[in-house]
Amino acid sequence: MSEYNFIPEERETVINLSDGDKQWEVFTMQKRIIHKLNKIGAKPYKVEKDEEGNIISASYKLDYNQVSFRKKGEKRILTDEQRQILRDRMAKARSKK
Repeated sequence: MSEYNFIPEERETVINLSDGDKQWEVFTMQKRIIHKLNKIGAKPYKVEKDEEGNIISASYKLDYNQVSFRKKGEKRILTDEQRQILRDRMAKARSKK
């Protein structure tokens, strides 16, 4: 059974933090999250696979400073004049290289 046979509501990521050892424990069944964690060099300490060898879930331990939370950015609304000023500033910065 491939991980894609699970309905989306069953594919989850759970993140826990222990105050005792200041480590995040991440359990995920989401392929996108597994790829992101592997890309930053995190190594899973536990991997579950199906009969075909496809990864179903992975568990990771991350240092406290490896996880951060960001405020969602607000989209800037610019006038045409403001856009042109920014274009000119960028062109000037690029020409200095």
